[in-house]
Amino acid sequence: MFEGITNLIGGMITPEQKADATKDIIQDALEKIAVELNAPFSDFRIEISPIDAEFNFKCHIFQVKENKHYKIREITVAEIVGVKQE
Repeated sequence: MFEGITNLIGGMITPEQKADATKDIIQDALEKIAVELNAPFSDFRIEISPIDAEFNFKCHIFQVKENKHYKIREITVAEIVGVKQE
């Protein structure tokens, strides 16, 4: 049933709207990371890596210093989309 509702709602949103919403979510997450690290956009990276054959993935934040990448921490999808976790 949930899948049917998702498909119905998804049909009402254009691909362009999905792309714009995804871009806005990612930009917001990047801005929050820049504030957290107190660093400009050029000083950090986010890496998305598949972890199994089903393409589940993990995301990590790296800080760039002197052309070297240092892993800062894992970032969850919930953090990226702005869902508060308890």
